[in-house]
Amino acid sequence: TSIAVRELSVPSSGFLRSDYYNWPQKLEALLTAQKDGERFDAAVLFLGMNDYQDMWTTDGIILTAGTPEWEEVYRKMVKAHLDTTLASVPRLYWLGLPAVRSTAYNEKMNYLNAVHTSIAEEYDSKKLIKISLKSLVERYGTGYIGAIKPEGGAWIPLMQNDGIHYTIEGGEYLMKQFIERLHRDYTFETPHL
Repeated sequence: TSIAVRELSVPSSGFLRSDYYNWPQKLEALLTAQKDGERFDAAVLFLGMNDYQDMWTTDGIILTAGTPEWEEVYRKMVKAHLDTTLASVPRLYWLGLPAVRSTAYNEKMNYLNAVHTSIAEEYDSKKLIKISLKSLVERYGTGYIGAIKPEGGAWIPLMQNDGIHYTIEGGEYLMKQFIERLHRDYTFETPHL
């Protein structure tokens, strides 16, 4: 069974700073370039790690991160991305934010996760599937988990030393579970042996 993946990420690009990297423009270009018969069956979205920051409106007003005014604008931006994607892709998997080691940063991630979950609830749950990355490691504990030990296996370093980013092994562990979800949601052709 195979899944063709088109990776589209820009490290440290953030979501709020279209002056640094214009995600709306990139996403629109990618999705409108699809040809008949060559359309994406699904998209996977991960956003938010760099989102808890002040932003400027087009009028030059600074909105402080976490305020009701900031959240209103942020929600509109996120929904615009979701709507653009769902207009061209039949299913969108939205991965939640991880628990991070820094208590202050983790509070910000929890806030964003709550906003994201609230937004996701406004959409058809068959078209937009919100997946908590935290839930994929809950059996090993709650809160920040730096390493896990699957039953009968060796320790897997889940997070890098910075306590923010996943290790390659940790990412592979999480994505293996995500791929299993894709196999449940889609029927893939079995290769002939």
